[in-house]
Amino acid sequence: MLKLRESIIVKSVGDEGIIVDMEKGQYISLNQTALEMIEAMKKSADLKEVVLRLLDSMDVGRDTLEHDLNALCGRLIELDLVVEE
Repeated sequence: MLKLRESIIVKSVGDEGIIVDMEKGQYISLNQTALEMIEAMKKSADLKEVVLRLLDSMDVGRDTLEHDLNALCGRLIELDLVVEE
């Protein structure tokens, strides 16, 4: 289970989003899909629950969604933006 670190701010900017790491002064832009995934992750740290939430709002198959969510989580871990609970 993953959770965004305390110093992370996620904002919607038009059709996209940004992540700002206040601690590191890091700024990352997000496409709409990644923003929706992160917003769902903020509501639940359980990735299975996140997938169920997103399946209702996204026009994509479960396998594709799980693959994309896992890729995003891997990138967030790589950038040290999340902690495991």
